[in-house]
Amino acid sequence: MNRFLKIVYTSMLFITLSMAPEASANTHEEQRVIITFEDDVNEQAIEAASGDINFEFDSLPVVSVTISESGLKKLKNDPTIKKIEKDVIVRTNTQVLDWGIPKMNFPLAWQTGYTGRGIKVAVVDSGISSHEDLVIAGGVSFVDYTTSYQDDNGHGTHVAGIIRASDNGFGIKGVASEVDLYAVKSIDQNGSAYLSSIIAGIDWAISNEMDIINLSLSTQSDSISFQNILDKAYEQGILVVAAAGNDGTGSGDTVDFPARYASVIGVGAIDQQNQLASFSSTGPNVEIVAPGVSVLSTYLNGSYARLNGTSMATPFVSGYFALLKQAYPSLSNKQLRSILITNTQDLGSPGFDTLYGNGLLKANSFSLPLFATPASGNPAININLSKKDVKLFPGESEKVTAIVELKDGTQLDITKEAVWSSTDMTLATVDTGSVRANKVGNAIISASYGGLKSSMNIEIVDSNQLKSLQLNVSSIQGQIGEKKAIILTAIRNDGSSKNVTKEVQWISSDTSVSDITDGSVMFKKAGKTTIKATLENKTVTINVEVLATKSAEIKDFKDVPSSFWAYKDINTLRDRKIILGYEDNTFKPNATIRRDHVALLLSKSITFENMTVAKDFVDVPRNYVYYDQIMQAQMAGIFSGNQGRFDPKEELTRAQMAKVLVLAFDLKKKGDHPFSDVSKNHWSSDYISILYSNGISIGDNGKYSPEAPVTRAHFAAFMSRSFALTGE
Repeated sequence: MNRFLKIVYTSMLFITLSMAPEASANTHEEQRVIITFEDDVNEQAIEAASGDINFEFDSLPVVSVTISESGLKKLKNDPTIKKIEKDVIVRTNTQVLDWGIPKMNFPLAWQTGYTGRGIKVAVVDSGISSHEDLVIAGGVSFVDYTTSYQDDNGHGTHVAGIIRASDNGFGIKGVASEVDLYAVKSIDQNGSAYLSSIIAGIDWAISNEMDIINLSLSTQSDSISFQNILDKAYEQGILVVAAAGNDGTGSGDTVDFPARYASVIGVGAIDQQNQLASFSSTGPNVEIVAPGVSVLSTYLNGSYARLNGTSMATPFVSGYFALLKQAYPSLSNKQLRSILITNTQDLGSPGFDTLYGNGLLKANSFSLPLFATPASGNPAININLSKKDVKLFPGESEKVTAIVELKDGTQLDITKEAVWSSTDMTLATVDTGSVRANKVGNAIISASYGGLKSSMNIEIVDSNQLKSLQLNVSSIQGQIGEKKAIILTAIRNDGSSKNVTKEVQWISSDTSVSDITDGSVMFKKAGKTTIKATLENKTVTINVEVLATKSAEIKDFKDVPSSFWAYKDINTLRDRKIILGYEDNTFKPNATIRRDHVALLLSKSITFENMTVAKDFVDVPRNYVYYDQIMQAQMAGIFSGNQGRFDPKEELTRAQMAKVLVLAFDLKKKGDHPFSDVSKNHWSSDYISILYSNGISIGDNGKYSPEAPVTRAHFAAFMSRSFALTGE
């Protein structure tokens, strides 16, 4: 005989239905089982064992079967079957023995307008009886004696009223009086159900896209099929709420299934004094508690009744979820669940405990500015200000925006809702993010919201006067007929900068030697002169030297004979007066080249464009011999340094050389390099590919040696080839 676990409920008449006794089974007696297959349902195997299929589920390869013991033995070794388990009886949790909605603050949510409208709730129970205080959206029956989902026990109707009793001026009002309520009849008139009937009800809820499933029922029997269908529902985004059980003894782990499963929210019961109901099961799977003692709700024949049990506590939580999901429809079931356990009144021991779980569930208005849109349902985790450091002049204002970051990553503008403050109101004031500077000094502006705080520094400086003018070079040299461009940047007290090359007044002290227009220097005749730039009473001067035409004869370097491999390239740069060599007329071609010498050669070779404002390197003082050349290369974006250092006397590696030449001569990629010692994810790979694809570097025996130092001869050769490539 099948094992039955019956619904035990309590009414005002203290009527109790007890568990039926078990009888011994024999080989001819039929029994109901649940069969889980590895892949697809094997109906032929069931037919061969003379079994009858009661239910076949859409979401899982699982069937409910009525079969004899002898037939069952035939299936036990079938390789297509994963698990065979008894189809046990599930009981609801009601016990006989007042109160409710105000205790949980639901009127606060109603005042905001939340009623659960549009949220689909499936009550898997004994059905729902027609009642003038209930509106049923639909339903289905999985009991074997009727296709009607009308309640013939009373338990399901009582649960339904707690969730959805209408706001119609009479009777009672449920937690969410406008939800779409579905009656899923899986429990019979005696308060009993096969486990497969419960699974069928949950399966139906999944297929019909319910938002919430209420399970005011329990069993002490674990079942893989039961867990799988509940896990499936949770994976599909459905909130599953179940009674913890009425097996409480005041201690120990007595929580029943399905509340024990991780995908299910287990609900315990308390009385009007916030004390745990004597019958309420306890254990680590009690997630939350709600009213469960003498709860008034709808009942059979249009009546009302007071019942006790964790079955009564469960629909309070389901109704809460309906309001919450209406308020924040874009949040997932997992996100909504996380909000549930943080909106509680702590009961029992501080924090989570096995009697009250996270405590008594408390509703709120769901309208705090933190949740400015329905898509937001997580608590604030951070406040960010649109600015961290601001410089202003007296009388100026700056608008600052405050953004709150929610747990799920959503960001909301809370500029108007935040509490703003200033450490010194005489220096700076702030009103809803609008900061006004009063007088010179420093202050801290803060925005506070929801227990969080974020601050910014404000510096009030004297005025908007021009601080300085900065030239990209301090001197310039060229031959007769040449033109070269210089860049002038204006730096103001607030740190802002601007290229003013074409806005300033340029004056040459001797226009016959050199003249200038919009930063373009023209070299006219041999000699020296100065050029000045003036803007807002600030003046800078640049020294100009115009060289005569090239000498007809330049002697070779003593250590670079005509047979030397880079002879032509070295002399090409010497003819251009890019390299001059040492005083003893040597070039030292095999010596490694220093980084500051590279900056010097580049400054002689090209006209830097698209200049940015220079930032001094900590190891290049302004009196350094090649300071101007290094700064030019930095402002042109060729050298960036490392953590504020330039390391001027360090060797240049072949990888660094590739980057320098590509940026200096604006070379473009035409293909990939073949070098085995330069991986494609190496930082210099693309630069080396550009040199190789343009014929500037071919490597040595298939290798490039990126970390090897560059000799003076190699750099001269590569620079000469770059000139030839660009036609300069």
